Amino acid sequence: MGPHKLKGILAEDFAHPLEVQALERLKNTRGLGKVVSKFYELGFEKTMKLQVMGSCLKAEGNSFTHLSFLVEKACEVLECPLRPVVYLQRTEELLTRTMGMEDPIMIISTEAVDKWTHQELLFMIGREIAHLRSNHILYQEIGLIFPDIIEALSAVTLGIGSIVSTGLRYALFNWSHMADYTADRGGLLTCQDTNAAMLVLAKWAGLPERYWQNYNTSTFIEQASSMEMQDPRTFDKIVGFILGDHNWSVFRASELLKWIDSGKYTDLLGQKLLDS
Repeated sequence: MGPHKLKGILAEDFAHPLEVQALERLKNTRGLGKVVSKFYELGFEKTMKLQVMGSCLKAEGNSFTHLSFLVEKACEVLECPLRPVVYLQRTEELLTRTMGMEDPIMIISTEAVDKWTHQELLFMIGREIAHLRSNHILYQEIGLIFPDIIEALSAVTLGIGSIVSTGLRYALFNWSHMADYTADRGGLLTCQDTNAAMLVLAKWAGLPERYWQNYNTSTFIEQASSMEMQDPRTFDKIVGFILGDHNWSVFRASELLKWIDSGKYTDLLGQKLLDS
């Protein structure tokens, strides 16, 4: 049996409070308006999508019915009106990413398709749909090419100095990590399988492939449950600068487990369930 449909689900229903706070700080960060304007003016999104479409395989037709089903199911569960077109990227990373605010495309790595289970793929695709529903795409895209945008701004001397760009970079990086907390909640709502969600995060945290078949997530859950968040201001600085490239899988599992243990996940499912 697949995941139950949800009725009347809103992005605010599964938004993580730390992401809400980080987004507010980001929107109030000096220089963001100019960066967003330059992003649109120079057509960065169009260029980014063109790179994907010119380099990756479009997953359509009878050969990719399983992927199409998963994307449709994720959009159905989270009531997302936009259905991304899937492109497959040859890479050894376990990767999913979405681009395009109005005509979205979803990039899934061949490694992920080959090695994730049905439920794990549904969790990951659900995460991408959650990003889409939560209007994360613009700031995610800006974060991916932030140095290029700052260079473009500097070339026309629009007043984005090094201090401002550093502050904005920090705010973007911090928000991006907090947005993953929200996306993880959306992924769980989509697959409705806590074990699959924990397995994905354990694999990202470093679980070797030879242990995937028989791994018991209880030890990972115990590790994640023992994590204690540091002072938010200190943690923000660590995320934004010192360890910006880490995926924080254990912290993310910890936050997801807190949501589950609080009863809010079950309550939300109970409120929004629609008989399939």
